[in-house]
Order: sequence, then C-alpha cells, then structure tokens
Amino acid sequence: MIEDIGSFEFRKKTHQYWYNKSNDLRASAGALWFAMSDSDNNIAEHLKLGSGFSMGIACYPVFPMLCGLSLEVLYKAICVRKDIKFKSTHNLIILAKDAQIDITDEESKFFKFFTESIIWDGKYPVPSDKQKHEYDKLTELHYDLLFDKIKIGSLDGYTPNGKLNWENFNNIWLKGSYNYHF
Repeated sequence: MIEDIGSFEFRKKTHQYWYNKSNDLRASAGALWFAMSDSDNNIAEHLKLGSGFSMGIACYPVFPMLCGLSLEVLYKAICVRKDIKFKSTHNLIILAKDAQIDITDEESKFFKFFTESIIWDGKYPVPSDKQKHEYDKLTELHYDLLFDKIKIGSLDGYTPNGKLNWENFNNIWLKGSYNYHF
C-alpha cells in the first residue's frame, strides 16, 4: 500500500515537512523584523491598526517567539532526517543537543531567551500562575542577553546592545540549516 503523502504519519517522519515549516517560521520572523523597522508606520497604517500603533512595540515579544519556534522545528527536522529520537520539549538547548549541534555560550543565552518566548512571552502578558517564577527568569535573561551594564556615576545602569536582531537569529538558523543538509 502506498502511504498517503498528506497523512499524519507520513508528515511526522518526513524531514522535508519539518524543514519547510521551520523555514516558513523563519520567513515570518523576518517579516516581523521588517515591520518592526518601519519607522514611518506605513505597515500599521496600511493594516488600519489605528493612529499611533507601533509595530516595533507590538511585534517585539512575538519576533523572538517565532525565532525560537523556527529553531525548534529546525532541530526536530535534523533529528527526523538523521533518525534521532528527540525530546518532546520547547527547550532549544536540549533540542540542539538531540540534533547533535554544538552551541556557543552566546547561543545558549539566545536559546534560553527564545525558549521562554516560545513557552509564554510571545503569547501571553505573564506566565501561568504555577510558573510565576518564569517572569523573573525572563527579566534576568532579557537583561543578561540584550543589555550592556554601564556606570552612571556611582550607579549601575543598562543600555540596549541590539543583539536581538535578524542577523544574529539568521546566523544561528543558517548554522542549523547547514547541519540539516550535511
């Protein structure tokens, strides 16, 4: 019997479906990044989102969620392609390990941030009651990854470092894509 290419089981074990979905999520993250950079607000006006609507503010938590989802599905695609059983998790550090991808300390910081974005920050204003501690964890990750500590007189301050951007995410994704193809 020839398996129906639209069937659940066929899609589940066909790595190209996983890879294509990862790339779709990557493209969507790129579209959001582009929209967030629209300082003239043309996109918000075209979508009739209302006066003063900021795509940069509205899309900020959703962009890392899509980045994280794209990496999650990419690492699962690698596992499917190499016939490696992967854990049922959103944790990108665990999934990268399952996919046999070495990650740097800097990538690890991104992965922790993206993982929290997937789990709750990209979808909800706060985590569930049983995960209240995750709110503080994300705040700490946010400052650790996305801000540089500076001195303002005798006080400590923070300044944005611009690390959460398309280029940094895309470089991580391309590294995974290379591992998928080879």
